[in-house]
Amino acid sequence: MGLFVINTLIFTIDFTRFSGNSTKVNLEPGLHVIYGESGVGKSSLVHHLSGTHGKYPGNFDLEIQKCPNLIQIVLQNPDSQIVSDTIDGELAFSLECNQTDSSAIQSIFSELKKELPFSVKGSRHPVTLSGGEKEILNIITAFSTAPELIIMDDCLSFLNHRTKNFMLENIQQKIYKNNQIVLWFTSDIDDLQYGVSHWELSLSALSQFTWNEKPMYPGCTLKKGSLNLEIDSMSFAYKDEKNLFNQLSCRINNSRSMGIVGANGSGKTTLASLMLGINHPDSGAIQLKLAGGVVPTIAYLDQFPERLIGEKTLENLLQEFLRIGKLQVHLHKKCITVMERTQIKWDLIRNKSSYDIPWSILRIALIVILTHCEFDLLILDEPTFGLGWKQKINLLKYLQRYLKQKHLIVISHDVEFIKTICDEVLPLDNDSIIPSDLKRIEREDT
Repeated sequence: MGLFVINTLIFTIDFTRFSGNSTKVNLEPGLHVIYGESGVGKSSLVHHLSGTHGKYPGNFDLEIQKCPNLIQIVLQNPDSQIVSDTIDGELAFSLECNQTDSSAIQSIFSELKKELPFSVKGSRHPVTLSGGEKEILNIITAFSTAPELIIMDDCLSFLNHRTKNFMLENIQQKIYKNNQIVLWFTSDIDDLQYGVSHWELSLSALSQFTWNEKPMYPGCTLKKGSLNLEIDSMSFAYKDEKNLFNQLSCRINNSRSMGIVGANGSGKTTLASLMLGINHPDSGAIQLKLAGGVVPTIAYLDQFPERLIGEKTLENLLQEFLRIGKLQVHLHKKCITVMERTQIKWDLIRNKSSYDIPWSILRIALIVILTHCEFDLLILDEPTFGLGWKQKINLLKYLQRYLKQKHLIVISHDVEFIKTICDEVLPLDNDSIIPSDLKRIEREDT
């Protein structure tokens, strides 16, 4: 009888600039969670552990003593992992790379398709999925070849609480069945509850996490707003898909900051595209107005922030806003000063392609730029993605100051953040907007 070999990952991380901060980590099969604020080196550690990056960051050295041979990595940006032009093709890709038996491929493929918690045609292009649906697709394909080690880089952050729990139950079943190690790096402090071991990564140490009382967002008081949303019997569906909205009606008046929450695939981002006129209702109408029926000028920050500027740089964007008169010269310098205060080194990122800037830094930099421009309304899609607890608090306080003069719509699965920054909350569920009783906001009468 052969010996049973326990799957093991052993590595030592040494923070060279901080004498004595060296940690040896020994992980056996199970789900292990490493929490860290944005910018502490989570993605760098992911790449070094998986062998996909050769240059170490300046704050730590890494020595791997033992590592499984079969490794899969799930990246933070779900778009960067998709290779096929259909969902069926994406599900089959890894199987075809690792299997030669066509009947086995077909059998496994059929089971994978059942794992998708949303109904969608296999011929649909993955780019049309929501951010959360893309994350689910990537996780399912990463586990499809039963690797010994799966390293997940903040790849569940687009999911709402219910869907995240569903996916984690699925992952736990696979860990038990295949004797796998799953190392999950996350910026959400709540995710630590799911691990068999719990760690915190900082710029100076990797240590086991000590549980304290769960932190809460501070409350706030908002000035009364004049943002009005009217949806009248609106229906909308993507081509060859079922109705996403069916005869939807809703009216919100005098909001300062409006939140949109809902399950993954419930239509949050699509609703924003209808507000912006990027998409148009199949029937009915949707209107955003300010007091007196004024149509607001709107800036929109996508959940994939690089889409705002593409291959251009942040400096290009600033110059364009200056040219068209959306950014005043005296606010240009203030904008850069604010970034520096939020630990964003402008000179290091100003001329980089958006694709070469970490997501969290790019997102915050773009929020700072857009809030200094002359737009009446800013729509933020998943603004807290990739941000740690302290960074979310700082963003919350910054947006509170912005809302003294302007209006905001926040699209997010982060219900607690929404409840704290928004005076009206629209939960989308089962193709309907449900009146909200979730508010924690106090609103001034004047």
